[in-house]
Amino acid sequence: MSPALAPDGRHLAYLACVDTSSGPSCDVEVMELDERWQPVSAPRRLTSPVSPAGGLVWSRDGASVIYSTEPVLKTFYLWRAWVNGDRAPERLEVAGLGARMPAIASGNRLAFVRTLNSMGVSTLEPAPRPVLKSSFWDIQPQFSPDGTQLVFTSSRSGVELDLWVASADGSGPRQLTRGPGPKGSPAWSPDGHRIAFDSKGDDGRLTIWTIDADGGAPRQITKGPGDQNTPTWSRDGRWIYFFSSNQGAGNNTWRVPATGGPLERVTRDGSTEFALESMDGKDLVYKRQFFGDSPLLALPLAGGPARQLVPCVHDVNYAVGRAGIFYAACGPGPERSIHLLDKAGRDRVVGSIQDSWGFGGQRLAVAPDDKTILIPQGSLSNDLMVIENFR
Repeated sequence: MSPALAPDGRHLAYLACVDTSSGPSCDVEVMELDERWQPVSAPRRLTSPVSPAGGLVWSRDGASVIYSTEPVLKTFYLWRAWVNGDRAPERLEVAGLGARMPAIASGNRLAFVRTLNSMGVSTLEPAPRPVLKSSFWDIQPQFSPDGTQLVFTSSRSGVELDLWVASADGSGPRQLTRGPGPKGSPAWSPDGHRIAFDSKGDDGRLTIWTIDADGGAPRQITKGPGDQNTPTWSRDGRWIYFFSSNQGAGNNTWRVPATGGPLERVTRDGSTEFALESMDGKDLVYKRQFFGDSPLLALPLAGGPARQLVPCVHDVNYAVGRAGIFYAACGPGPERSIHLLDKAGRDRVVGSIQDSWGFGGQRLAVAPDDKTILIPQGSLSNDLMVIENFR
């Protein structure tokens, strides 16, 4: 994809991509052509990995190609690679964050698109206030059991998705995990001492890990075939629930001892990510359909069939709090109401939000006192930029 002829018309650069479980993986390749534009040599790889959404262009002198990388989801940078291979590829720092789709304009000008695609976190209040806000992705926030801290997934390092911890108001963020591989879906243990998360290995598979809330070396909890992701804890801290789509048994929720051990299948009729124990630990609260609108169910952990709690919940926007179950109601939008189904079975509206980009695929975060609810809110901007005197 993204073919680009060199100024001499005798070399063709393009992106050579293969499909993977996490999306396309691309390299920059160059091929020499004859006067009839027929290949006269095998393709030669210049560099990898490259963003499939980043574009490709030759420098005016034909000595290098300029392309875009995406080291973290929706985080772009411009790079340059020299065709003769005598210099290592280098990042064009002057272009800054979000640079992609380069084009050489007349004279010595490099034009490109600057895409700032961020995801922040705000409170659900009559006048929402931002809690986590940056030029990167801040997603999947969860309160600590005592309500004083947040753990969240972020691309703030500019290198990879990692876990970060901050005060409950978003101040004092510190990076908790570091590569290799993206990490996400953090969940506090009931005693607040550990955080479970999923991490993608070099083989492309997701597995469950834990790390001390104060930092240290992560510990792998699940192994074996298939993916294991989006962990949550049992109320007594003995088990970690997780979702698996390829354990040989369809899309279901499983669990593993919090210190590691044999995996146990919990649901048998299908489930989605983010299965949560009820506050009394008697039920597993989950949905069978991830995308779109579908019922919220409760499965008795002591045995018995699942029962319907709510007829329709939007995506996976729900959470278990002390007062009951908070969820985003189904509806056409753009305004979406947030409800509380209390322990007595009463259902009432506790607030509403504008259903912004990125809201649907994340669970809600509820403070231990049920007074603060965090919601994800996305923003997207594209600006056309030009670098003068580009060489």
